[in-house]
This record gives sequence, C-alpha cells and structure tokens, in this order.
Amino acid sequence: MRPSALLLAVVMVASGMLAGCDEGNGGVATISPDPATMTATAEATGTATAPGAGPSATPTPTLMPTATPTATPNDGRVTLVVDGAGGTAEVRVELAQTSEEITTGLMHREFLPEGEGMLFIFEQPSNTGFWMRNTLIPLDIAYLAEDGRIREIRQGEPLNETVLRPELPYSYVLEVNAGWFASRGMGIGDRVLIPDRARQKG
Repeated sequence: MRPSALLLAVVMVASGMLAGCDEGNGGVATISPDPATMTATAEATGTATAPGAGPSATPTPTLMPTATPTATPNDGRVTLVVDGAGGTAEVRVELAQTSEEITTGLMHREFLPEGEGMLFIFEQPSNTGFWMRNTLIPLDIAYLAEDGRIREIRQGEPLNETVLRPELPYSYVLEVNAGWFASRGMGIGDRVLIPDRARQKG
C-alpha cells in the first residue's frame, strides 16, 4: 500500500470514532431516570417521603353543644306589679275569668303561698260583693278600677258568709293573703299594673 493511501485510511478511522461523542457536553451522556423508580412526592418536591408518613394537620376543635334553656311551664299565671307610695311589689296570680272560676275562687284551699294570689276579671264593671264561703284562709280582697287603681280593700275571714260589697263598681278583684297590702305600706289609690294578657276579657 502506498503511504498516501495508508494516511487516508488512518484519518477516516479517527473521524468515525469522534462521531459518537457529544461535543457540547464533553462526551458525557445524559441518563433520564426511570419513571417507575420515582414516587409522586419525590417527583413533585425532589424529596422522598417515608412510607405511611403525611403532612401534620391541625386538628379541628370539637364544638361543644350549647345548652338549651329549660322553658318555664305555662301554668296560666301572670305576675302583677303593685305600684304604691311605699314602693313596688310583685304578686303572682292565677286568673279567674269564667263564671265557674269566679264562683269557685280560692275555696277549699288550705294554704296560699306568700306572694301569690288570684285575679278576678270581669267583662263589665260590677258591684257584686264577695264572701268567704268554703274559704279556709284569711284574705285581703282588693277591688280595682279599670286602670288598676285600688278602690277598696276588705278583709275576708275564713268561712264567714257576710257579703263584702264595695261602694264603687270595679273591673278586677285581687285576692292575696290577709295583711299583704298593709305589710307593704300599700292601700287605696295605689295602682296594680295589669299586663295585657290579663286584660283579655271574656
């Protein structure tokens, strides 16, 4: 072989060896990772997460139920306020509105708690008297005008059937324990504040 042919062969072999190299990266091949070997966390953050571990979450506080107030049973009673020169006082009363309730009143009761009583409600002004037949407890009987002003107070003795008739007509009668008005410095001209509920006559 001639020297020129030998030189050409050497040059061609050298050129073929250089063709497999990436001159831009210095001959180092870039290897892509196998996707099957990567976890989702590592792919997203570049940080591997231990199996079973997760981000800590702040626990949601448990809300305690609010207690529902206990409703006061509706026993048909109302609270009256008596407004007098000596101050005010409250009395809780049963309402007597029907003919039967008015006729029966506080008959056959052996005890009337302090601060309680009965309010008689009349559709029209009346001057009918009250008596104490079958009534076992002493009472103050106050006859009231339409606006609640006390027109007269009479004392009822147990089982006494004397009719206690007021001089002026009345729209309401308030019965309480004997001495209730005097012990509070209240009397004729003072006013019993009657709520609308008790003014619904008939």
